Amino acid sequence: MKRFAQFNIFVFLFLCHSIAAAAVESAEVVSVRPGAYITVEAERRDAAVGQDVFHGNRLETDKHGRMSLLLPDHALLKIGSDTRFVYQGEEKEGRNWLLDRGKVWLRGLFRKTRFNVQTPTAIIGVRGTEW
Repeated sequence: MKRFAQFNIFVFLFLCHSIAAAAVESAEVVSVRPGAYITVEAERRDAAVGQDVFHGNRLETDKHGRMSLLLPDHALLKIGSDTRFVYQGEEKEGRNWLLDRGKVWLRGLFRKTRFNVQTPTAIIGVRGTEW
């Protein structure tokens, strides 16, 4: 009986973790150059390939750093050097992101939804399907 109870607890915890993970879709770091950092809950760490990036994580690069993220919808987001960017995840209504400074580049096939990037000041250039 004790084994059965332990098994049930294990299955319950596994299912709870799976449901929670499915509810929060993360982006994944797919390439990184030294000088790229991810801040999670006020703790700054070097970015690493394979690392998950969640809503509210701050991505920063110095003058040598760069990183690329694979987003949940398989779009590619590149973070350029000298950039500070807050990943806000994706919503059904569209993307809402905060770009404090620097450059980002986004490429992918997108459904027709709103795309909002907040910046302190903005200069944007749209060139064909790449910008």
